[in-house]
Amino acid sequence: TNCGLCKTACWQKQSSKQDDSGLTPGIFRTPAGFVTKVGWHGFFCKSKAVNCLCQAVECHIALCQVRSGALQRLRASPADAVPLLPSELLDALDCLPPGRPLHLLFYSDVRIRGRRLTTPWSPDLRQVLRHRQRLEALGADEVRSAVREMQEEAKQSRGTCDAS
Repeated sequence: TNCGLCKTACWQKQSSKQDDSGLTPGIFRTPAGFVTKVGWHGFFCKSKAVNCLCQAVECHIALCQVRSGALQRLRASPADAVPLLPSELLDALDCLPPGRPLHLLFYSDVRIRGRRLTTPWSPDLRQVLRHRQRLEALGADEVRSAVREMQEEAKQSRGTCDAS
């Protein structure tokens, strides 16, 4: 596959056993292509796989800018527990080159009584933020049923995203 940015063949399935899955912190090679992942304060964004390393680098830069802006806001207002505002995400996505859709998935984790609980991956940022807030407010007895409900809601959300 030729890349429109670098005009070279960026990615092809390799038969070699070379382990370059973790090319750099935040960019990974998977069987489907390159994936970027950035996290802060127990909140994570990752891209769906792209065939071109150049696109993965662009995505990684955008996600690092999102993280930087969110961390700056959180430092200025420590009482603000929301790791990423939708407006911060939209501002960063506006900086991407036109015609390069970026498909992101989000998840969050929280610690409750020493246990790490994660929300399911979802393309819906608001849903993940609601799930995170809900987990933070739960007592230990309510956790299992809440996690099952979140998994079902995320599954429905992913199905809606894939259909469009």
